[in-house]
Amino acid sequence: MVESAISSQYASSSIEKIARPKFFTKKYYDIEVLEPENDPLYTIKLYKNIPDDPINNILDSIGKVSTEDTVNIIFTTKPEGDWFNKKRQVAADRLYKNLDLYETKRWKKLLNPLNWFSFVLHGPSKELLTSKKEEDNVTMVRMVKSKEDSRNAMGEEAANPTFHCTITMIAGSDVEERPTQILNNLEGAYNIYKDEYSNALVVSNKKHDLL
Repeated sequence: MVESAISSQYASSSIEKIARPKFFTKKYYDIEVLEPENDPLYTIKLYKNIPDDPINNILDSIGKVSTEDTVNIIFTTKPEGDWFNKKRQVAADRLYKNLDLYETKRWKKLLNPLNWFSFVLHGPSKELLTSKKEEDNVTMVRMVKSKEDSRNAMGEEAANPTFHCTITMIAGSDVEERPTQILNNLEGAYNIYKDEYSNALVVSNKKHDLL
């Protein structure tokens, strides 16, 4: 069922079943988990905005690993529902208008004591009296080209199937310092996907020689 679902969205993909890998066959190993640096509604840099093949850096880093060492990269994915894409479309529209990612709910503003004093002194604000959303009041904005491209990419991706993904990298060696060196190189290779105005893949968790 999973294979059919992936093939229906990515017709040119190649899906193969392999034997269960043995990750911990060496004396020393390190584990790193890569996750989005910012809210997952932000996109990373897309392949169309990368001048070279987007996996070249990663393959080059893997190619430098000694045949005596091991490295495994595990992608754990979970499909998101339509609600996520709708949420991203709203977020892209807000960011394109230079607003915050999320609109502060009116009831949350009422919980702020300072807003109560303002209400007593000046009466209800325009925000409380209008039914308009924040983004409806913005007509035109200016931004640099790279920022505009990242916002456009976010809006475009909102129309595509979305998968929440975590990347786990495991490096093993009989030489103590090599696993850390391997993962540091791979971590640097993933920097190619960093988008100044959107998202990046960063290490959220690192473990060293747990066994």
